[in-house]
Amino acid sequence: MFFVTHSPADVPAEVLGQLGNRVQHALRAFTPDDLKVVRATADTFPRTDLYDVENELTNLGTGEALITALDLKGRPMPTARTMVRPPMSLMAQVEPGTFAAVVAASAIAARYATDTDPESAKELLAARMKRAEESAGEPMEGVEDPDSPAERRMRPTRAPEKGLDWGDVAQEGARFARSGTFNTILRSVLGILTKRR
Repeated sequence: MFFVTHSPADVPAEVLGQLGNRVQHALRAFTPDDLKVVRATADTFPRTDLYDVENELTNLGTGEALITALDLKGRPMPTARTMVRPPMSLMAQVEPGTFAAVVAASAIAARYATDTDPESAKELLAARMKRAEESAGEPMEGVEDPDSPAERRMRPTRAPEKGLDWGDVAQEGARFARSGTFNTILRSVLGILTKRR
């Protein structure tokens, strides 16, 4: 993991503990709290006899940094003070001629530099509909002729069978149970049963 920061306090301790390569810019100690940050940062660098890391951190100038990295076996290498080379990128829009030269030199320019307009799904479906109209001899737009082969294929041959909807049965039963007629019938039946005893 590679890390460049101004202050280690900018990054959670869980992340700082996983860092292998570090580039630390200058830290300034204007307050006692700043001085604590500088000391804590210096303590996290590998020990070296070549530099007083705490002193170096506060004396780094523009473009300077303290750097440590892992060697091929994953061990921290000694801390070194170095100059950081500024990036050679351009922070403005590239000139059209330069852009064209970069595109022309690209290995994938032959395949991707030319605009292509593949057939869309709408165009493919429109072509299929046109072929179907030509083969059937009839236009297929809007409402179909009810006697056309396509419509005859789509019409059901008989009415769908309707099963018993138990939800409707329960709803009608509940409505009937709440009615006065149900109460009258229930009283009559119960009266007949009690008289027979």
